[in-house]
Amino acid sequence: YFRKIVRDRGTALTALATEIGAFAAAKGEQGGALDRERDLLAKALADVQGLIGFMTGKLMQSDPRNGGDLKNLYLVGQNTTRLLLSAGDLVVGWLLLRQAAVASDALAAGASDKDKDFYTGKIAAAQFFARQVLPKIAAEREIAEATDNDLMDVPESAF
Repeated sequence: YFRKIVRDRGTALTALATEIGAFAAAKGEQGGALDRERDLLAKALADVQGLIGFMTGKLMQSDPRNGGDLKNLYLVGQNTTRLLLSAGDLVVGWLLLRQAAVASDALAAGASDKDKDFYTGKIAAAQFFARQVLPKIAAEREIAEATDNDLMDVPESAF
């Protein structure tokens, strides 16, 4: 995952981040009903971007041709799963919130009695995810940025 981000110089990820950021910044839509969740989405986006920035920096610091230390690659490797899961949570949160925005608009437009519960459920699921899952991405970023290579210095025979 990370090497693909590096390979295309972040082009695809930047396009996705731009879309997510635009959605998060559209506060006031749906009468402001999802503004709190949009803020949480924006924070999660910033944390995923910070995590990518940290890993990219460590990758650049691993190039021995520029005086780097190859051991910095271990710091990247130790955090690839963290990045993958965080990016996945970010995208899921964004997709759920987009659905919630559509549902909120449908309710405001006078959805039929048959559809009200469905739309209400879409909104509730998105709010739950945004409030309970997206804030965890900040902790993942903090953990990544505190990563050291102590584990990598333990001899294999210790296992």
